[in-house]
Amino acid sequence: RYAALSHSWGKAQVITTTSQTLDQYKQCLSYTKLPQTFRDAIKIARRLAIGLLWIDSLCIIQDSTLDWEEQAAKMASVYANATVVIAAESALDGSGGCFISSDERTYTPFEFECPGPEGSKSAVYARPDRKSGPISPFCSSHTRQAWSHLSTRAWVYQEQLLGRRILHYTKSEMAWTCNSANICECQTVGLSPQIEVPQDIIPEQTSLSKRTVLNMWTNFTEEYTRRSVTHAIDRLPAISGIAAACNQHFSGQYLFGIWQDHLPEALLWSVSVTKTRQSQRIESYAPSWSWAS
Repeated sequence: RYAALSHSWGKAQVITTTSQTLDQYKQCLSYTKLPQTFRDAIKIARRLAIGLLWIDSLCIIQDSTLDWEEQAAKMASVYANATVVIAAESALDGSGGCFISSDERTYTPFEFECPGPEGSKSAVYARPDRKSGPISPFCSSHTRQAWSHLSTRAWVYQEQLLGRRILHYTKSEMAWTCNSANICECQTVGLSPQIEVPQDIIPEQTSLSKRTVLNMWTNFTEEYTRRSVTHAIDRLPAISGIAAACNQHFSGQYLFGIWQDHLPEALLWSVSVTKTRQSQRIESYAPSWSWAS
């Protein structure tokens, strides 16, 4: 049993394991030196009686290309097999933490009456929002990106897509998603994410047809490319865990984000070019026929 932390590194200096610190951290890593997000994640894991916590910046040797490539290939397994994924949704960096301060959770009660037909009763759910319009479940992909800094990050997409059980800590509420239910403090809803991921996508399952997985991969890349990546060279590594989970369903090669089994259809993609996208273009990183270019 172990938990895995899903968090945003941000621009602040993140504590990392390197070749120089590896032996030292194996002996002792002071709790007080950890950033707030890491400390909060440890508290959550302890309250859930989970003794192990996986954090990418500490569990991967950051200045070792060999270890980084080896661990990146295991991302699907790490998040898919975690007892729970702890998602620090609103923290911009390691200093943000998972928990909400008491001041932000102090609301003035509001009461109103709205009689239903024949005396029926209805439940009303609410949460603070700066935008007008209907409230949608936090658990939907669209709402997460509107409310959550974490859900705008490319690296986090596969972490939350592959995680079987996720605890989301946001500014306004805590939410829970798993394979059977989505639950948040403002309301309780059924399983209705934008992209459903059957457990068959996990490597040990084999019942999905090739066409089904190809369609899923198209949806994955469409959703994934809406997100931001700090280093453009990470575009393919940041989705490699999902690619590894899909790999068993195909006989052809994986070619820069496109499956050989999906050619030539997979070449029919287009992109809305923005200044951000243009600035992240890397010469010779991927061939022009790949969406990763």
